[in-house]
Amino acid sequence: MESWAAEVVELWKKNRIPLAERTLQALQQNPHVPVKSYTFEDFIQMVDGTGAMIAEELEARGSDVRDTWLNSVVPGILSQGQPLSALVGQVTMNAIVIYNLLVPLASEEHRAKIGSFIQNWYAKFNTDLVAVGLEYAKGG
Repeated sequence: MESWAAEVVELWKKNRIPLAERTLQALQQNPHVPVKSYTFEDFIQMVDGTGAMIAEELEARGSDVRDTWLNSVVPGILSQGQPLSALVGQVTMNAIVIYNLLVPLASEEHRAKIGSFIQNWYAKFNTDLVAVGLEYAKGG
């Protein structure tokens, strides 16, 4: 794994509590997300799951964690009444919160690369999330 990628994984692990706190706070303050019944523990799981997906990609271990998350967690959230548009909006907000927390903590040497990775990872993730959500809406 390249040094910048190892730094992403390490930053994520070291900051999992602040990541969960800030993304939960963002959810609670978001007037566009109707289902807000998530706990801090739910957000720890989200942070840990996202961190596992990111590590899986950076370590070139395939996409089993990502595929499992997209195909089980996303339908579960949607089945609780969360609209797909709200979920995409929340994931986008999470990306902004995470970017703003982690990128300034990154080493000067890797900051731009880490910032670019986070942007691109979340853009692709939202694309895949929408595809899964639309399939779920069709009953598939």
